[in-house]
This record gives sequence, C-alpha cells and structure tokens, in this order.
Amino acid sequence: MSKGVNAAGGRDAPPKGRAFGPGNPAPRKGRRKGARNVETIVREIAMEKHKVKIDGKIRRLTTAELVLLALRRKALSGDVRAAADIDRLHDRHGPAEVKGGWLVVPEPMSQEEWQAMVELHNRSVVHPDER
Repeated sequence: MSKGVNAAGGRDAPPKGRAFGPGNPAPRKGRRKGARNVETIVREIAMEKHKVKIDGKIRRLTTAELVLLALRRKALSGDVRAAADIDRLHDRHGPAEVKGGWLVVPEPMSQEEWQAMVELHNRSVVHPDER
C-alpha cells in the first residue's frame, strides 16, 4: 500500500503538526471580527453629514435627508413613482395616528357622598372567604 492511502482506499489524515500550516488556514467559524452587516453599513451611510447650500445658506444635512428632499422635488415636478414612494414612506414611518376619544370623569362629590357610594358598593361585593 502506498504512503498516504489507508486500507479502505481513502487518503490518510494529514500529520497533526501540519494540518493547518502556513497557507492552509483553519476553517473559519462564523463572521470575522470587525465584519459589519448590511444594516449597519446602510445606517452609517444614511447618517453621514454633508454641507449643502439651500436658499443661499449652508446647512449640514444627512444623506437620508438629502435623498428625501430630492424625492420630494421629483414628486412635486410630477413624477408619479416618486409621489408613490413618498406615500409609502409616510405610511411606514410617518407620525402615529392619533385616535381621539372621551375621558369620562365623575362629577365632584363630598366625602360623605363618596363614603356612602363605597359602602353601597361593598354591600354587593362577595368576599372571597365567604364563597
């Protein structure tokens, strides 16, 4: 039998000292240290600040703000797709819908009236030990 071939016909394992030598690194497990995911990269790009002249004034705006201003400009010029994109963004990230309602508050009562109301209520309540 030749060197490096086992009885089953397969190759022998490499020598322990040279299994992962120079030029033959060990297999990596998981993400490398310092690697960033797509969400992190997009967030960093969206939050980068840029100097822009608007109405003669220099302002510092984020990339996300600049993209939204450009999208608004296109929508106002008649671009239907840009208007639909703005509507979609507003639905997803716009202000929360305020649902109104009524707050019902009992009228003010004296201490005697309150005590009489509580005593009437307590007469109709069954204590858990008395069941």
